[in-house]
Amino acid sequence: KAVGQPLPVEYQKGFLTYYFLDSDPKWLQELGIYRQMFWTSFEQAVELAQTQKQKEILKRIESTYVQYIDFKDQVIQEYKKKATDEQISSLHQEQRTMFFDMLNMCETYKQIQWNRILQARQESQARADSLRIIAVFAVSCFILLSGFLALVIYRQILDPIRQLAYEAGGSAPVDQRNEVQFLSTSLHQFLEDFDFAHN
Repeated sequence: KAVGQPLPVEYQKGFLTYYFLDSDPKWLQELGIYRQMFWTSFEQAVELAQTQKQKEILKRIESTYVQYIDFKDQVIQEYKKKATDEQISSLHQEQRTMFFDMLNMCETYKQIQWNRILQARQESQARADSLRIIAVFAVSCFILLSGFLALVIYRQILDPIRQLAYEAGGSAPVDQRNEVQFLSTSLHQFLEDFDFAHN
């Protein structure tokens, strides 16, 4: 049973027939338990119903179920009054017809519920796909911006540092990427040369 879906009425099927066969009141007690379970699950379904279509079919189920159990109780009372088999059989057949009407309505509601679940899954998948595309786009933008920033840093900062180091009298470093170390070495060499020239 899906959440928010009334307990299927077929769970209440057969108890009346068993009672007619052996007159054991335990069957009526079992029937009462399943009726209460039905109402509990029905109330949950009403609380969770969101669309107008759901609410309308739940109202129809409630109205028909009330008539169904009233009619079924009437059949039980007629049996207790020792009505003829023909009378009981006729009443029993009518309540069976109502039972199958109820069953069809519950199946219709169940299908509505599954359709909503399927729709929710599809919408969730669509949102997940959109987020995945956004994430890929964001990562791609980050990589491009990082590359652009590295190029700007190289052109606007490291290149001038290298040029300054050359002008200070340094020689090209073994590791061309370490421009700061290159400049530091060149300056130290320049200072040493300067001190040597003044000594």
